[in-house]
Amino acid sequence: MIQNVNIIGSVLFFVFLSIIIYGIVKRKRDFFLFGISLYNTIPIIGESIAYGTDGDLIHLSNIMAFLVLIILCLPIKTAYDSNNLAAVALSKKIGFAIIATNLYIGYLILNGDLDVAHQFGYFHLVIASIIIYVIIRISLHKKVFWS
Repeated sequence: MIQNVNIIGSVLFFVFLSIIIYGIVKRKRDFFLFGISLYNTIPIIGESIAYGTDGDLIHLSNIMAFLVLIILCLPIKTAYDSNNLAAVALSKKIGFAIIATNLYIGYLILNGDLDVAHQFGYFHLVIASIIIYVIIRISLHKKVFWS
């Protein structure tokens, strides 16, 4: 059962990662946010299974953290560009929340505090590095507009 969960989780990660990368390359904000939102469902499913197995409360806090990230990353049809300083600042803060959450969970997995395959810890680090790349790209190019 655990091997099947690892395989399904890995395949879903690469599918959602391809959606995220497509959104970055084509500057399609909806695809990028949709991929991030879908990705955040993987830890919720995994942590739900882990909580059902051992009943440790850390799994519930992780589930709540990723539920918040799903709500923050849901793509909405509000169009804004780099001239809207409030929206840019808010998007950077949301990005930092995604980075902090994924770095923390990645650390917990790779440190052995969570009984999860190490590949999922690396997946969290990949997502954090992608968000760091996007924030740097937005900060360096002031007139970047994502449709």
